[in-house]
Amino acid sequence: MAERPSPEEIILYEKDPKTKIATITFNRPDFLNAPTSMARLRYADVLRAANADNDVKVVIIRGV
Repeated sequence: MAERPSPEEIILYEKDPKTKIATITFNRPDFLNAPTSMARLRYADVLRAANADNDVKVVIIRGV
């Protein structure tokens, strides 16, 4: 049985300070980007952090 990827591998976060756009990417295409329970917690944490960051004006949520 394959080892589960870490939440950091499933939920990717990038921020472009120039455009003030943050991108959250679900990276688990073999499972239709369904997050694990730990990845859901990471998603919530990343979304909260982006919301509190004054250098982020737009958040794009996408899947691979």
